[in-house]
Amino acid sequence: MALKKTRFIKGIILAPDDVAIESIPGELKVDSADNYKIKAYLDGASREIVTNSQSQVLTNKTLTSPVINTGVSGTAIDLDGTLAANSDTLLSSQKAIKTYVDAKVASKDEASEIAVNPAIGGFTANVQATLQGHQDLLDDLVTLSGVAANAENLGTFTGTTIPDSSTVKAALQALETAHEEVDQNVNDLITLSGVAENSTTLGTFTGTTIPDSSTIKGALQSIETSYESHVSATSTHGVTGSIVGTSDNQTLTTKTINADNNTISNLKAGVLDIDLTSVSASDDTIPSAKAVKTYSDSLVPAFISNQVSFTIANNQSSVANITGLIFNPAVYRSAKVEYAIYRQTDDALTGVAQVGQLRLVYNSQQASWLLSDDYAGQSSGVEFSITALGQVQYTSSDLGAGTNYVGSLKYSIIKTFGV
Repeated sequence: MALKKTRFIKGIILAPDDVAIESIPGELKVDSADNYKIKAYLDGASREIVTNSQSQVLTNKTLTSPVINTGVSGTAIDLDGTLAANSDTLLSSQKAIKTYVDAKVASKDEASEIAVNPAIGGFTANVQATLQGHQDLLDDLVTLSGVAANAENLGTFTGTTIPDSSTVKAALQALETAHEEVDQNVNDLITLSGVAENSTTLGTFTGTTIPDSSTIKGALQSIETSYESHVSATSTHGVTGSIVGTSDNQTLTTKTINADNNTISNLKAGVLDIDLTSVSASDDTIPSAKAVKTYSDSLVPAFISNQVSFTIANNQSSVANITGLIFNPAVYRSAKVEYAIYRQTDDALTGVAQVGQLRLVYNSQQASWLLSDDYAGQSSGVEFSITALGQVQYTSSDLGAGTNYVGSLKYSIIKTFGV
């Protein structure tokens, strides 16, 4: 195949021809027989020109401060992790170096694995022995800890005092806290016992039931024995039957309680009658003082012939009770009440005075009271009424003008007639 060439002059491509250029210095050509590499005739030889992307072999080249990107390969790169070649002309890869160093370190992590060779300046026998002694101490410490050599905590415990996964300090702290709590409890128990610390007995007693120098159990046993003997020996008390306790629920029979030197309190409901309106007519209950007074007061109106005062409100539109004017229809059938009323404000024209007599009769057929009011004087604006239960009530008008209202009712029960 004919060799084709292209001539270049200052970057201008000349027409190609088939003339060989090996003899023309500076002549360029594209060698189709050698992967179309660009070659030039220089120094009496055809030489290959290096391009930026072709695969080319360089010989006898020195690279000054080269920048190598991505990676390197080739026979000069030693990939053997054992570095068996031990060559001055090969470069070991990063992986090979790491593999070799890791293997060496792993085989020399114990003092016993470090070789002694004083002739070449290595560790002396004393240094190695010291290191081995330290290693032995570490081994003993690991054994003493009870966990593996590389453990970061003490692992799990079967009890609850030391938390699992504790460090040595945390475990000791947990034990210290528990110990101090127990110690405090012991101190409390010593205080409770009533004797000094380190005492082996309770000392002396003033009575005869507990022997001196008893232990706690011995003292309790003495009390138990005495109590059970006391309970069973009724002749000791000169009586038969159960002993009366201060808080036991017991029934007493054929007993006389001297009220002069005994106090009776908190009588059971049903025994003490506290009905304020109608005390039971029973022989098996006791009425309270308040019940007796309230019941008696309801049967007996205000003292007959004694004058009683009552305040009349102004403009009392709804009926209101008059204190003391109540007549129980179970006791009374009729009554007479004399009264006087005076009402006024600071306006002199508002003053009114009224006196009169109320006549009250109970109609048992209709179960109601009848009331009549016979009065003289000015109309006071006060109206009286009575309930079916005998309670006298009133309403009042509004005096209107003026302030400082005064309303007074004075009454006396002059006669009552019973059933």
